[in-house]
Amino acid sequence: TEETNLGDFTADAYLYAGREYVKEQGLDISVDVALSNGGGIRASVPAGEITMNDLYTVFPYGNTVALVTITGEQLLEVLEASTAIGGFPQIAGAEYTVNTAVPYENGAQYPDSTYYAPANPGSRVTITSIGGKPFDPKANYTVAVNSFQAEGGDICWLFPFPQQLDTQIFPTGEAAVIPFHCWPGPPQALAFTGQGQPLQSRTCRKAKAQHDAHPVNQLTSV
Repeated sequence: TEETNLGDFTADAYLYAGREYVKEQGLDISVDVALSNGGGIRASVPAGEITMNDLYTVFPYGNTVALVTITGEQLLEVLEASTAIGGFPQIAGAEYTVNTAVPYENGAQYPDSTYYAPANPGSRVTITSIGGKPFDPKANYTVAVNSFQAEGGDICWLFPFPQQLDTQIFPTGEAAVIPFHCWPGPPQALAFTGQGQPLQSRTCRKAKAQHDAHPVNQLTSV
């Protein structure tokens, strides 16, 4: 229900990873802000040395860092919903306030989801700045999130539809070759290539449908 120091650190890491990725790839993208859902951070880290086992405990799901380009209005809708319903966002690169004295109201239910859009985006949440510049609801912003959010997890139903890019970087700092065990046969891995390549869901039914509609460029055995 609030930001935490580990949550802020996670969002800072997403933002750093996204910016470093576009720089290394020579992409003409400005990564403006990062969001991590609170449910994606599964443990605290005690004081002292931090091991890879600690990081795997904190980030157990195998999500990678993804970049999603959305409008300011869409970002406001996500923040309005997620600060009220669940998956409280841990954020970097932006400043916003939440007026908890204003009651939250559900709008229309998102298709194929248990969540509802906010009836009045901006009634509780005010975004004051993105990257130190005044917030513009009509501008496009590139947001670094984890791949669960990019697939529409938690209150991120809007994220699968705009342009998106998987950096193939885990929050633990490793490069990603994502295990894929949905279909019969030996274990395989999907290698994502190219800007805007659709993300593959870890839910088998969704993954199969997405693969049939948008085959990836490379499939290798592991």
